[in-house]
Amino acid sequence: MNQQRRGTIATVRSLEKRQSINSSRRRSSRRLSSMQRNRSASYTPNAQFALKQRPIADVGALPTKLNFTEAKTLSQPARTKFMTQTNRTALIKYCIFAFNLIFIIVGFGLVCLGVFLKADERFRDFLSEKYRNVAVQYDVLYIGAYLLIVIGFLMIIVSFFGCCGSIRLHRCLLISYFICLAVLFVTQLSVGTVLYIKRDSIENELGETLDYMVSKYYQGPSIVQEALEALHKAFRCCGSSGCSDFDQLNLRRPRSCDAECEGCRLRMFRALRDSFTVLSVVFAFVLLAEIFGMILAMYLACVTVPERVPSRSSSKRIEHKMFSYK
Repeated sequence: MNQQRRGTIATVRSLEKRQSINSSRRRSSRRLSSMQRNRSASYTPNAQFALKQRPIADVGALPTKLNFTEAKTLSQPARTKFMTQTNRTALIKYCIFAFNLIFIIVGFGLVCLGVFLKADERFRDFLSEKYRNVAVQYDVLYIGAYLLIVIGFLMIIVSFFGCCGSIRLHRCLLISYFICLAVLFVTQLSVGTVLYIKRDSIENELGETLDYMVSKYYQGPSIVQEALEALHKAFRCCGSSGCSDFDQLNLRRPRSCDAECEGCRLRMFRALRDSFTVLSVVFAFVLLAEIFGMILAMYLACVTVPERVPSRSSSKRIEHKMFSYK
């Protein structure tokens, strides 16, 4: 009796289990057919972009990048807007690349000039002769060469960030380029302001250098003679204040002296004052170009969307949302 009861209970349980399995299969089949119907009903050419983009935004994920193949499925106004934005971004990208390529070339030129001044023995002899009292501190003599090298390397690094960030549309590089360009802008503005304030002391230092070159013309290093002769020919002058500089020192006038015997100091100061307006315009143009580059870099950084790889759970939610969206 007990055995019959146990057999009956086992049979009932197996039937219930089989019925539950069949019912779950039927529910899965109905769910799958419903998903396929919704997908076929929603999958139209004009709704393809909305099907791909809107559900992703609903679950909080970032929108994927839209290529030209997907853009063809858009309506004509949306397609025109997409092409306009793409062309604008490409134009800005290549403008930043060309702008920074020029800066890289200029940076390499400054580095080469600084290395040449550092390695040239004639420049070293000239500095050692003029600044004999600080000859013990040898590295101080090359502060100008070191500044050129450092500025050149900074320009190369900043321009490298700009080129790579604009071509690859890398948001981190574009932001780094913006920060470096802002620092460079502030530095150049500060240096320009200091030079404008201390322009009188620069003229005095230039006059002292000319007096030194005249006094050491026949007994100093060869670079002094070459530099003074180049000044005579370029500015059509003679000595620092005129031909009387050589007469007072009982020295023979160089052949490169101009016949009018006007001093090089007066000619050089006049040329500097005449070219001050041009230099100011060039300096302002460089600053405006840097401001323009910062604006373009920030624009590219804002329109560039960082890519994210969704997790497995979020992918399932997105897929379910896409199939169930009407």
